[in-house]
Amino acid sequence: MTEIQKSQIDFLKTAKILETTKSPHLFHEISLLTTKYMEGKMDEVTISNHIHDMFVGVTEDSVLPFWFEVAGCTRVLEILDEVISGHPYKIYIAISTTLSYDNVLDPLVNLHFWKEMKQPESISELPSLESRLQTNYCLPLQDLSLYDSISKTQKMCMSVRKWSASREYIFNNLNPIDGYSFFGGSTKYDNQSGLSFSQLINEYKKSYITVVCETEPEPDYSQKDSFITEKTFCPILAESMIVVVGGYETVKRFESLGIKTWNNDFGFDYWDSKHEPNYGGHLQRTEVEDKFIEVVNNINNLSINEIQNIYNRDKELVENNKKLLIRFI
Repeated sequence: MTEIQKSQIDFLKTAKILETTKSPHLFHEISLLTTKYMEGKMDEVTISNHIHDMFVGVTEDSVLPFWFEVAGCTRVLEILDEVISGHPYKIYIAISTTLSYDNVLDPLVNLHFWKEMKQPESISELPSLESRLQTNYCLPLQDLSLYDSISKTQKMCMSVRKWSASREYIFNNLNPIDGYSFFGGSTKYDNQSGLSFSQLINEYKKSYITVVCETEPEPDYSQKDSFITEKTFCPILAESMIVVVGGYETVKRFESLGIKTWNNDFGFDYWDSKHEPNYGGHLQRTEVEDKFIEVVNNINNLSINEIQNIYNRDKELVENNKKLLIRFI
């Protein structure tokens, strides 16, 4: 654990939580400002002034959780960070970005808030802020008993709830998965859409490898951002080797946190200098996605004994990933 992480954890022990899911007023205001900025209806100076006014009434050290995963626009998050840097009290933002800001919690420290996030009972249901209040929802990062009795019996798991063009392209061009697969945006993969989130965790527990489609920077791929969410955390807790496709420099940033991925092991080291210049604007990431498809298909073609041998070789690394998360949870 780094000194920054220790300092932030100590800060959380006494800091005021500015709002909860029951009254997310600041969160909604920032979301509205983000929408106006991205539509060209509000400039940066106006955004900055609005954010400044929003925090005038804060009179103690505080944390503002973003109750969804992303800010929606990296530039608005930068402005927010700049504004609260000048506030007389220390304010941290809790959000799932892996980018480094002066006033954004470390992604692993942010598990303090992620563990309170409830997930819909059905994996085919897209959660809303209001729906996360349902008492029958699963707490996949708080109830660690969900990850008891792990027994690996299948090659891989690949589950995606939310549609995006990138994810549709990937699923439409994959060979049939030897294991569990689900894509909420396609009829091709809806045969097991009735699984509960708890049952999905059981699929992670059975799988030697989980292919993770992490949250993407939306809607503009020019944002050099990447995120780490329950999509990664849950398979790690289920002791699965993770292969991840996500935002910019996902693997590099994950591993800087101490989280081992198996991207390089299976040939998916796509954020190297060769690809970086091609990342930006509204460019289709077809080259990246095609490489990801190739890698997943190659994994799929391995025998279960070959995958089991890799897993047994790296079992300590798998366990270290889990121990790291549990330490912060």
